[in-house]
Amino acid sequence: MLTWFLARAERDAAAVARSKQSPRQAGLARRSRETYDAAEHLSFTAERDTARATLHREGIALALAAYADVPETFAPASVVAALPAGAPRFVTDAAVALEQKRGDVTELRHLHGELLDVVETPARLGELAQRLPFLRLGRLGVGLALALALGPSLVGWLTSPRNLARWAEWTTSSTAFACHPSHHECGGGRTDIFFHTSNEANPWLRYDLGSAKTVSGLTIVNRQDSLQARAVPLVVEVGDDGTTFREVARQTTAFSTWEPRFEPVAARFVRLRVDGTSVLHLERVEVHP
Repeated sequence: MLTWFLARAERDAAAVARSKQSPRQAGLARRSRETYDAAEHLSFTAERDTARATLHREGIALALAAYADVPETFAPASVVAALPAGAPRFVTDAAVALEQKRGDVTELRHLHGELLDVVETPARLGELAQRLPFLRLGRLGVGLALALALGPSLVGWLTSPRNLARWAEWTTSSTAFACHPSHHECGGGRTDIFFHTSNEANPWLRYDLGSAKTVSGLTIVNRQDSLQARAVPLVVEVGDDGTTFREVARQTTAFSTWEPRFEPVAARFVRLRVDGTSVLHLERVEVHP
């Protein structure tokens, strides 16, 4: 715990990161992020899938060049050959997807996001290293205050589970209004919901994790301003092909936050569905391994 408060891990990691990434690699990582953001700004429609796939392939190429430290102009096959021994599976998968010119937008988006997590880490740690003195003082002060005020809740914050939905592409059964949670607005109303379906039978929100992942629970934050009963009965379902699902959890009473837990199951798709005719709108969903 003292090591965390003193930010020793961040100091050591930043020093290693700075020694392992050149300015050229950092520039390639920044350009890869730009292509990811450009693809995200395109609407998720079949008409735009070709453009999105092209942007993600370009971004994957830039990220792989930064990761493997190969020249900026390269043949995809040379990237596969240049990958260091023991490279993670998603790195080799990304190189093969690039070499084969795959067009599956969901797969490319997922691989691009995982690569960015790796190649952007040195830059994030470098920025963090510059703030270490302030970080240490801040952590000590905040840590003491939280320890006094929250007690066990602080431990829960430090050990919060990973969110598999972070990079996952999501779709809904319908769209009644465009939502902009960063601006606290949806359909002209002030709210933090990130989607809003039409009033229909069995409205749903579906996440595509890109490939089969182990899932054992979720954190679901309902609409906080009003209309929480619309989200029940809420069923959590998992599946492998996006059309056939099996139920793993169910909530039958109105809730603010629901954290269902169940036996670990392997699935590519996770769906939240209202079992009845209603409108579905939520503020946040996390999928945990």
